[in-house]
Amino acid sequence: MNVNGSGVTQITTNEGEGDQAGWSPNGQRFVFSSNRDGGHLHIFVMNPDGSGVTQLTSGDFEDDDPVWSPDGREIAFWSFRDGPVGEIFVMNADGSGPTRVTHGVDNDYVPTWRAEPLSGR
Repeated sequence: MNVNGSGVTQITTNEGEGDQAGWSPNGQRFVFSSNRDGGHLHIFVMNPDGSGVTQLTSGDFEDDDPVWSPDGREIAFWSFRDGPVGEIFVMNADGSGPTRVTHGVDNDYVPTWRAEPLSGR
């Protein structure tokens, strides 16, 4: 939709839940989570017109809250793929190379990226 709320356009039509959509930094793709296969939430990307849907994650666990890195090369998300505690993972924008980046005893949710490097690093 437009910033003033006009021009709302539905771009998904399946029966599964879909949420946590976000634009890629270059504005060419959306990333979102969905259980469109009737099972667990997983990460998908698609074109802004709803075409070109590609599933990036799969398995018998939840993946949710995807967010693009500022340079668009990676996507951070949380997952239960390594056990009963939610952890933050980072993968390449094509879904390859998922790597856990937190190692907590409590659930870690809602990843975010820092656009500017910390001073002195």
